[in-house]
Amino acid sequence: MTRRIFRAFQLLAILVTGWSLISSQPRPAFAQTAPFYQGKTIRIIVGFTAGGLYDQYARILARHMPKDFAVSATINVQNMGGAGSLTTTNYVYSVAEPDGLTLGIKATNVRGYPGGVEIDLAIEKGEIHCRGTGITTHYAREPYFTWHKTGFDRHIVQTGTKKDPRLPDAPILNELMDKKKTPPLGRNVARLMLLSATLGRPMITTPGTPPDRVKILREAYLKALKEPEVIAEAKKSRMDLETLGGEEIESEMREVMNQPREVIERVKKLSE
Repeated sequence: MTRRIFRAFQLLAILVTGWSLISSQPRPAFAQTAPFYQGKTIRIIVGFTAGGLYDQYARILARHMPKDFAVSATINVQNMGGAGSLTTTNYVYSVAEPDGLTLGIKATNVRGYPGGVEIDLAIEKGEIHCRGTGITTHYAREPYFTWHKTGFDRHIVQTGTKKDPRLPDAPILNELMDKKKTPPLGRNVARLMLLSATLGRPMITTPGTPPDRVKILREAYLKALKEPEVIAEAKKSRMDLETLGGEEIESEMREVMNQPREVIERVKKLSE
């Protein structure tokens, strides 16, 4: 992930992200400010082509988030693939109005391919030989189901802080760094570059969006993910629904971005 993307995320109003279960507290202001969304249309802009897991999550939210607004609202999904979601990031950051009506869902830097589906095809064709992807994605759709059955792929390393039981033979990166006695500089560089794996699929909105609208969107997001229909649909599609509250993710982002100059320069060099 380039420093340009990190800079954009640093300034964006983070809504809710991750996918590990932490709920935010109810806010009395919700009922007072909700009328802003009366009859409004909200756009969720997906930084990848249709068919991937980012797209699936966005469309589930588009169907169910309106139920959790105290007023009627419509949510549409727009795919804006390009430059590994940098096109979407730049659009949300610098073009869209800061009114709480334009949202973006997660951005990562993939060079040369518009989305995950195209990367999968490239691997099957032998154009590339390795890719990093979320474990949730890897166990949620084709072609991964087929890959597992045929032994097509091999799992090398996990970047999370806890080992996923579905990948018992793949070591955690922290374990490898402990074994190799990686110095603090290297650990901070790894943490910064692998931040997207920690955050999962964040939803963002434009800088300057009024805080009361951010609160509304955060609450609607969390409530939507608890809807029985959403849980059933996600289970059927093998999609995780663990969440982190927006406040916690925002705090995590600020902590990670506050790095010494040598760490930033090393990340910049590795991302060029």
